[in-house]
Amino acid sequence: MSESPWKTIDGTSDWIWNIDTEGRYTFSSMAVQEILGYSPAEIIGHYFYDFFPEEEREALKAELLKVIQKREPFIALRNRNVHKDGRVVILETTGFPILGSKGEFLGYQGADRDVTTQVKAAETLQESEGRFRTLIEAMPDLIFVIDEDGRFIEGYGARPDLFYLPSEAFLGKRIAEVMPSELASQAMPIIEKAVREGATQTFDYSLDLPDGRHWYSSRIRPLPPCAGIGRVISVASDITERVIAEERVQAANEELEGVMNAMGEGLVVMDSEHRMTQLNKKACELFQYPRE
Repeated sequence: MSESPWKTIDGTSDWIWNIDTEGRYTFSSMAVQEILGYSPAEIIGHYFYDFFPEEEREALKAELLKVIQKREPFIALRNRNVHKDGRVVILETTGFPILGSKGEFLGYQGADRDVTTQVKAAETLQESEGRFRTLIEAMPDLIFVIDEDGRFIEGYGARPDLFYLPSEAFLGKRIAEVMPSELASQAMPIIEKAVREGATQTFDYSLDLPDGRHWYSSRIRPLPPCAGIGRVISVASDITERVIAEERVQAANEELEGVMNAMGEGLVVMDSEHRMTQLNKKACELFQYPRE
């Protein structure tokens, strides 16, 4: 008989087993009771596929029988089994063919490891990351994780066109290396203050993009340190439309003031409660009000 890769003894958390040429269990270690809830005596004589979920049984059976017929080893094969109490357990199965002294095929010996907790943890993490990506894609803001040295660690945004550079060009680099020097000199003291004081800071800035100048309002909030290095998260909102609208209002007000001051008569603007809200140059002279 060929040498086994396992010693068929108890005392290991892995379930050690043997199956014959038809897939029936001929040996089972005690670990099966911890993994599937059955005693070794309850396992022996059953086919390996008897413990697969009914809805998956035929497909998994056919897949594994093809491997067995080829007498090939299989490594870390993920499969679902039904515990004695009815719950589903995810196993990672490895098996090697057993050969007799004349090379005849006698079956398989292998081991199963319960990876249910790890798989569910990975699925939970994947689901959480999926929700995070969906949230980011739904937000119009640009989000950056930056360390205390000004190095971009992460960058997210549903609209890549609002980035000053493609993410691959700035991730892992310092602000001073990839952003305009004026912006870097303004941003670094704010990042350092957020890390030092543990408090949210605000910061407005502008950048020249291919389609023109854009204005941003950023909230910079400290994050827990990573490997002893302080970090912040920056959520930057594009406020270009608001800034342009405010500039237009200011320009219109200045134009109106110019027209009013050009008038030869005094002009007073009053609100609904008869309070003066605006006077032109001539009215200020008549009422002897100083011009602000």
